[in-house]
Amino acid sequence: MRRPPCRPAADAPPLLAASSGCSRRYFDLIRRDRVNLMLLFLLAPALSLIDLVAWPHDVLDPVKGEATTAMTMLFLAALIPFLIGSLSSVREIVKEAPIYARERAVSLKIWPYLGSKVAVGALFAFYHAGILLGAKVLLIDYPGADSTDFLILYVTLVLAVVAGVMWALLISTLTSKEEQAMMLVIGLIVVQVVFSGGLVNLDDLGVAGLVLGSITPTSWALKALAVGFGISTDGCTGDLAACNLPGIPGMASPEVRTATFGTIDDKFGPVFNADILVCWGAMAAIIVVLGVALYVLQKRKDTL
Repeated sequence: MRRPPCRPAADAPPLLAASSGCSRRYFDLIRRDRVNLMLLFLLAPALSLIDLVAWPHDVLDPVKGEATTAMTMLFLAALIPFLIGSLSSVREIVKEAPIYARERAVSLKIWPYLGSKVAVGALFAFYHAGILLGAKVLLIDYPGADSTDFLILYVTLVLAVVAGVMWALLISTLTSKEEQAMMLVIGLIVVQVVFSGGLVNLDDLGVAGLVLGSITPTSWALKALAVGFGISTDGCTGDLAACNLPGIPGMASPEVRTATFGTIDDKFGPVFNADILVCWGAMAAIIVVLGVALYVLQKRKDTL
């Protein structure tokens, strides 16, 4: 099927016009691929079914909840949007390499081309984040939640999806075959798992853990989601009767609460009590740096 050119709007500034034209073309190509489009729309709802079967609805309850299970839920809630963003975008540049080379030789600019990939990926990120958050709201009891909490969760999920898109596009521009891109994105997802702070305390991994954790968007997403879900170590002093970790205030005795809190804090301590603006800023910075790297790598193709 022949691809239509990036036709810009006549009355728009040149760069914006070219970007919007490429975005319209890219979205139209996605829309025409009915099977891929259906999978793209069904991915988030399908993964949201985890919330239906994996967690008790009262997992966040201060008395009936369970802190370890709640943290596992948060870990997956941080990982899944990254997974969606990366898997949906990892083939988008490498599969178009011959077409890009021809159009680049004629008139195609790099920023509009890359901008179209990012813009459409971000558009779908708003959809994916809405579905993932909607499933949490419907299937998990969230005591004491307000509009600010939901905003924190939604923005965090959007940023996590976009970060996944950016990492996947970077892989896509580094590889020459779609199969290579898919293999590399699997490795990238493993890195997100290990250095998210959801399985291993990053402090226990030394300098490598702290450095890799700081450039891993899933680690920032996990911290931000903990803020949004109201999970923290606030009140976790004395007999821990007012501890802000699910289930601990409902335990039988101060001794049991103290032992359980110690286990949770040893494993997840760096995740708690983060500054939400710092988390969002770090995720946004990762996205921007990846965008610059993406441009540089794509530009290098002109000399190859």
